[in-house]
Amino acid sequence: MREQLQQLLALANISEVYIVDDALTNGSAIHFEHFIGQIKALVNDKGVEALADFDEALDFEGNERILEEYSRAQWVAAQPDRRLHFMRRLCELTPGHTLTTNLSIADVLQQLAAEEHLPPVALKLLSPVEWDEQLETILAAIPAGKKAIVLFDQVLTEAGGRFAVTAGIDMVAEVVADTRCHQLLPGILTYTVEDEGHELTERADLMRKKTLQAGDLFVLTKKRLENLPHFVDGIKKMLLNGPCEELKKYAVEVVEHSFKTTLAKLMTLDTYDFDYTILRSSTEEGVWAPETLFRIIDIIYKDENKQYLLDHSLTSALNKLLAQAGLLSKVQIPVADIVPYTEKFTLRHQEMYAAAEHINGLYKPIENGDIFRVVEGTGTGLYILVGQACDLMIRANGKRGSSVGHLLKIKPMSQAELDAQIKADLDTTHKPQGFNFWKTREVIEYIERGTQQLGLVTLTRANVVNLDVLDLAMFNSGGLTEINLATLAPAEVLHEGLAKRYGELYAQFTKVAQRIIEGKQALRQVTGPWQKDLLQGLIPKVSHNSKLGKSDAHTATGFTFGLKRVQSLRDPYAKSLLDKYTRFLSRTADLHDFAEYE
Repeated sequence: MREQLQQLLALANISEVYIVDDALTNGSAIHFEHFIGQIKALVNDKGVEALADFDEALDFEGNERILEEYSRAQWVAAQPDRRLHFMRRLCELTPGHTLTTNLSIADVLQQLAAEEHLPPVALKLLSPVEWDEQLETILAAIPAGKKAIVLFDQVLTEAGGRFAVTAGIDMVAEVVADTRCHQLLPGILTYTVEDEGHELTERADLMRKKTLQAGDLFVLTKKRLENLPHFVDGIKKMLLNGPCEELKKYAVEVVEHSFKTTLAKLMTLDTYDFDYTILRSSTEEGVWAPETLFRIIDIIYKDENKQYLLDHSLTSALNKLLAQAGLLSKVQIPVADIVPYTEKFTLRHQEMYAAAEHINGLYKPIENGDIFRVVEGTGTGLYILVGQACDLMIRANGKRGSSVGHLLKIKPMSQAELDAQIKADLDTTHKPQGFNFWKTREVIEYIERGTQQLGLVTLTRANVVNLDVLDLAMFNSGGLTEINLATLAPAEVLHEGLAKRYGELYAQFTKVAQRIIEGKQALRQVTGPWQKDLLQGLIPKVSHNSKLGKSDAHTATGFTFGLKRVQSLRDPYAKSLLDKYTRFLSRTADLHDFAEYE
């Protein structure tokens, strides 16, 4: 980790790193006597078996007689960061003991220097009182063009004096407000943050209390000191914070201006523009007119973004920040991603998928890429609709080019599960040289919001589905494939083509319901399962070639088929899947290799 940390500090022009902690006030370090004392306290309180919950690296074998001897050997062998971890875990397991809040982190920080993670002159440990006394000297010592990191403990009460009521966030606020401190990068390093997954949440709370901005500070948990790669990773995130927040400010500036100018241009569209460009074209093509309007707005808005960048010569400033952030980002730290770093998965999911509340709440027509979940009946799980856009589109007369679509099964899985399935298929094939897992499959990524979950789509077993049934999802704000014949869909939210399509479906299912009533009357003398089977034959099926959804879809008020539209894969990803499927359907069949059989 030495090279990574030194590289990070050099890239960010950091000359010193200051740690300000009340645990440094008395200069006490953690000794073995503290360690064995906490162990004995835990054993006396809960018995020697309680040590089984302590740490895998400290296996005391349930033998109290050798407890101290074994403990000493473990203590001597452990590095300071590991010792700090031992002590904190013991304090967590021993109710009433507050040693955790008074632990000195000096040993761990000295470990950084001893292992040459930091040059000795660059790492400076101060008590809060020493920080106050030496601030002028500290500022004067920072070379021109350089900066210094200062990490304050949040709870500083052990330092006494004004620190009985002054917390680390108050010290950060003082630094931010002092114009002399422009070369300081302040942050919080504290055990009051439970783990790395809560650092950003804690920062947001502290910012609100002191009216600070995200670029003013970063918050790190002291638990990072128990695993030094995690501490170095925290320094990396702290150094990235500045350029990232600056980039966000530029983005806000561009977006706010482009939004205003786009609105102004939108207002110049006159009645003739709306009539021909939006209303007539949308009606003829079966597109909801606001979709066309938003499409035009998006064109104007994107061009305004680019024009603002040119007019204000922002390209060089943005590229400078991007280059700085990029160099820091490329420094690889061997730690796994944790909760705060998964926002990228949520954003990627949002880019790739339209949310259910949007497509269903706006009564959008079904289209290529719509994802349905079978929630009742046969074949529960996820399916994606594939079909040519022109065939699925409902025109102004309420008609479309096709009466059927294809639903492909989606199997959610992790990357590890996908790798295992590919390996298992390869291990069982009789012709590994011709093995091609992807001939009959495709993957759609980030299918679950906030995760890296994949969706494995199988192309070989398509369900040929009745679009009269799937269309019912368009007229249900919850996306369910059901129709209540006792009430009508809200006509005021449907464009002309959809209103006509709903009228057709309503008439069709009303007729089916009437036939069922008549059928029951005609078959009232038939006993056994025959009556039910004959009546179910009157009900439209979800799929023409397989059992899918509810077989008995008729209800007292209408029909419910057991499917729900849950999201929609956007283009170009939906189009790419359709292309893959059509290529699969039109593939050339290979002649069998008779020479390989014995």
